[in-house]
Amino acid sequence: MTPKKCFSVCLLSLAMPVCSAIAADGAAPCAPPPCCALRPAPAPCAPQFRTEEQTVMVPTLVSETRQVPSVEYRNEQQQQEVTICEQVPETVQRTRTYTVYEMQPQSRQETFTVSKPVMKQVPQSYTVCNPYTETRTATRTVAKPVWKEVSQNYTVCIPYNETRSATRTVLRPVTREVSQQYTVCIPYTETRSATRTVLRPVTREVSQQYTVCIPYNETRSATRTVLRPVTREVSQQYTVCIPYNETRSATRTVLRPVMREVSQQYTVCIPYTETRSATRSVLRPVSREVQQTYTVCVPYTETRTATHTVHRPVWKEVPQSYTVNVPYVENRTGTRTVCRYVPVTRTRSVCVDQGHWEERPAPAVAGGACNAQTACGCVTQCGGCGTGACVTAGCAPVARTVASCRVWVANLVQKPETYTCNEIQQVEVPYTYQVTLFRPETRTQTLRVCEMVPTPETYQYPVSLTRNETRTRNVTVCEMVPTPETYQYNVSLTRNETRTRKIPVCEMVPTPETYQYNVSLTRNETRTRKIPVCEMVPTPETYQYNVSLIRNETRTRKIPVCEMVPTPETYQYNVSLTRNETRTRTIPVCEMVPTPETYQYNVFLTRNETRTRKFPVCELVSTPESYQYNVSLTRNETRTRMVPVCEYVNEQQTRTVNFRVWATERVKSK
Repeated sequence: MTPKKCFSVCLLSLAMPVCSAIAADGAAPCAPPPCCALRPAPAPCAPQFRTEEQTVMVPTLVSETRQVPSVEYRNEQQQQEVTICEQVPETVQRTRTYTVYEMQPQSRQETFTVSKPVMKQVPQSYTVCNPYTETRTATRTVAKPVWKEVSQNYTVCIPYNETRSATRTVLRPVTREVSQQYTVCIPYTETRSATRTVLRPVTREVSQQYTVCIPYNETRSATRTVLRPVTREVSQQYTVCIPYNETRSATRTVLRPVMREVSQQYTVCIPYTETRSATRSVLRPVSREVQQTYTVCVPYTETRTATHTVHRPVWKEVPQSYTVNVPYVENRTGTRTVCRYVPVTRTRSVCVDQGHWEERPAPAVAGGACNAQTACGCVTQCGGCGTGACVTAGCAPVARTVASCRVWVANLVQKPETYTCNEIQQVEVPYTYQVTLFRPETRTQTLRVCEMVPTPETYQYPVSLTRNETRTRNVTVCEMVPTPETYQYNVSLTRNETRTRKIPVCEMVPTPETYQYNVSLTRNETRTRKIPVCEMVPTPETYQYNVSLIRNETRTRKIPVCEMVPTPETYQYNVSLTRNETRTRTIPVCEMVPTPETYQYNVFLTRNETRTRKFPVCELVSTPESYQYNVSLTRNETRTRMVPVCEYVNEQQTRTVNFRVWATERVKSK
């Protein structure tokens, strides 16, 4: 056992003395065996017990990081030849025969009849009530105002200012300096010594066994299945749509215009005049004198005594707490809106023409009369038929054969269609940002505060007052007295009269009509053809491959181990201390000293003054007056107007019709 381990065993065996302590006292050892052996000692060497203080090393678990060699595996890319079966496309030119049906475009001229509306003006009689104005004369009594001036006495209170003097006490601030003692803490530094235990590292070598993985290669055999292509021909049936034309008949309804006269009743207002009587109230003016009472404010002055509070300043020191905002930076997470393009599927309506071809007859047109169409298609006046071929044909009517034409009948159908478009959508995206915030911090300071102490004080002041005085005066009042009066007036009235008239009405009469049209149809035909098919046939195959393996091997190595040995050490350190020192300073003190002061003030007073004024008075005087007034009358008047009437006129027109016909079969080879 080492001395360190021996000392720990002695502590556990009832405080037996250690070899190091006995050797220190100079005594001989108890026996030749190793120190601290628990065996009986000889009689002459009896143990002597004593108590000692010693430093004991207590083991403590400490985590440390060491560099230990280890074997790690890393992936390495290497090349290896592997046989792979790939499908290689090959381009081969072959010939095949197929049948194609083509549509051949054709056109022809056809003549058709069009009903065109023609507007013409037709005269129509109607009765109109024409208003007119007639001026008449009458006499009425009018109250006309007459203005005159009247004198009136009134009293006016005239204000005036008066300056007076008085004495008051004013507090004036006086500043003086006062000595004040205060204590200051002066810092100083003191050096002290102490002992501390320092751990010093001691390095020794220790044997260690470790395992190493040694890689090696091994070749092995295996069997795999390979797909090999095999081509063969297979019969396939397919369907071909062969087109053909079919003529069908149908009946349609055609609207033809028919003109007829319809009776219509209408009402006419006939005016007439009627005289009526009524009674109205007329206001006539009447003047009279009325006694009126009014109030006058008479001013006077009164002296009063009052007490007011005077604030005198008192200085004192008051501690005050104030808050300081200390800034700091904080990271926060927020969300912001980002616009992104997102594909969206929508539906819209598309107009598709799903019409069909119809076979319609083209009626023949006779020509040769005046202002008519000739056989060659030109229109002339009587006495000739144009120039060229039209001259030889003359104006005799020529009959044409009835022909039919294929007409495309449109049928517009709204169909829904789906399409994709990019739509802008707003997306919430998180992000991090810095915010500068303030945390409140409370601090204390001493302020010198001046307080105003309220003190009561008595003073006198003059007051300007007024007292009400009632007086009487006579006032002329003009009153309007209502008087009944009878008068006549004319009233323009109308009476309704019912009359009848005939108007032309154009009606569209539905008429059935038979027509023929062509329909393009298809019939299905089943045919057989041979197509090459490539099949992948699985085939077994033997191959060899290399396998990387590892085997474990145990080895021995020596590694250095560092142990920390505690060692006492003396060191010095500085201590910051403070000592109190009393000092004297001079501070300014403000005192308020009362001082008498003479001042002047203004007093507002009033004096009574009698004045005379003239004011206009309005009197109403009755005067007869002639006046003219207008009467609205009406008289009947018959007028004629032109009314537009729509008539339908048949007109022959020519147009070119384009159509397609299925051509004969044509064989193509590729």
